[in-house]
Amino acid sequence: AIGNGLGGGHPEYPWWFGCDNSYALLGVLPLGEFQLVKDTLGLIARASEQENRNGRIIHELSTCGAVSNKGNTQETPHFIMCLWEAFLWTGDIGMLEAWYPLVKKGIDWLLGEQDRDGDLLPEGYGIIEIEGLNLELIDTAVYTCAALRAASQMAELFGEAGLSRQYMETHSRLKETINRVYWLEEEGLYADAV
Repeated sequence: AIGNGLGGGHPEYPWWFGCDNSYALLGVLPLGEFQLVKDTLGLIARASEQENRNGRIIHELSTCGAVSNKGNTQETPHFIMCLWEAFLWTGDIGMLEAWYPLVKKGIDWLLGEQDRDGDLLPEGYGIIEIEGLNLELIDTAVYTCAALRAASQMAELFGEAGLSRQYMETHSRLKETINRVYWLEEEGLYADAV
């Protein structure tokens, strides 16, 4: 058995998805289905660690245990945000503690390997998986900004005050970067990619 968790893609491919679950679980939390949320997050986290070993969250896991996409860039910060929200609803410090090392590796992966030019905007496919759109996408940037805030709160909770400050400072710089780089004044809206 692969594990228990909320699936998607029914009826054609009833798989587990990093992205879809980071959305769907936020709706499951108010229903009080905390065990399903924790099981799903754990399943995605374990599969991601086994497949990637660097903090990157997978995109999809089949019912036979195969990972067909190692993870789009936005899925890592999206997972971090979802994990923090799940903690706020459940109060399960053990769950948060178990996956906190994955959170730290995920932030390092986003702002290291995926940010080759060092501008705080991770490169890579985001929610829209279109060939050639392997750019600095706004969804990834915004989720990374929010994930840094969540990671800062986690670090503070676990007594890592210096790391908490570092994450929060990076969050503030990234927020400014997003508003400067993506905002199109003439259009009155944000660009999808740069």
